[in-house]
Amino acid sequence: MIRTKDQSAIKEGMLTAQETRLFIREVEEKCMKADFIGLIEILNKYPLKNINQEDYKDFISQAKIEHHFWHKNALEVKIKSIVAFESKCIACSFGKTVKAYSVNFLKMKDDKLPGRLVYVKSFALNFEIKNNALIDFGWCNKFLEYEEMEVLLE
Repeated sequence: MIRTKDQSAIKEGMLTAQETRLFIREVEEKCMKADFIGLIEILNKYPLKNINQEDYKDFISQAKIEHHFWHKNALEVKIKSIVAFESKCIACSFGKTVKAYSVNFLKMKDDKLPGRLVYVKSFALNFEIKNNALIDFGWCNKFLEYEEMEVLLE
């Protein structure tokens, strides 16, 4: 990030336009597999210039939390399907387009009906791109769910 004379911030690109396309494609592939350790590996693969270290640590921390839920859960979560959809941020980046994922899953050791109830959990990522170059990215924690987006598109 660069500061101007009036101390306003100008964000610089983290990646080139070509790297940005590859980065986003790889991130989306990992999300479609709920491979959050793979997301962390992608961050280490690309030369993310000017990345805020606190944001970087927060992204990795959330990826580890998601990994634990999907792959280390005591209830033995079994993913049935993952659907990607475009969403909108409803909090800190109000109205900004985000990429969201809705995951249908079973809890194989559920107390009620083990392996028979289908649950849904969603997660989303926010990519800020300027002149085809990645400027910023992160988790989006307040976004419209798939059903809410469907209603908006009607």
